[in-house]
Amino acid sequence: MPRSANCRLVFGDNPFVPGADSLAGALRLGIGMSPMNAETAEPIYSIYQDEDDFRELLEEFYTSANERRTTLQQSLATRQLGTIRIHAHQLKGAGGGYGFEGLSQIASELEVACQQPQPDFDEICRRLDQVVDYLGRIRI
Repeated sequence: MPRSANCRLVFGDNPFVPGADSLAGALRLGIGMSPMNAETAEPIYSIYQDEDDFRELLEEFYTSANERRTTLQQSLATRQLGTIRIHAHQLKGAGGGYGFEGLSQIASELEVACQQPQPDFDEICRRLDQVVDYLGRIRI
């Protein structure tokens, strides 16, 4: 299976491509982003989307989801597996609480991948890409 864009950026034989000599450059080129275009992919809505009591909470979660995407990508670029694991654990719990069960599942898989004694960076990259893609598809 080919490495994801994140893996090519961080773990490839030639870790940077021309114009991507920094994380900002890589993100500008679309490297380190999830391979699926979150803007054209199927949007994901909370199971609580129609409940007025959840509206403000879902709006806050939506805002924080975009911040988490950036944090996860930056943590991968700097190989901070502990930070990735912590965010994955938090997203695992928050996903269920905010009505995004799919997020709980994939965040759990990312957390487990980060906890391995000999982490498989390709696996971590694939799982992180799934989480980043999911977060980018959340709508309220």
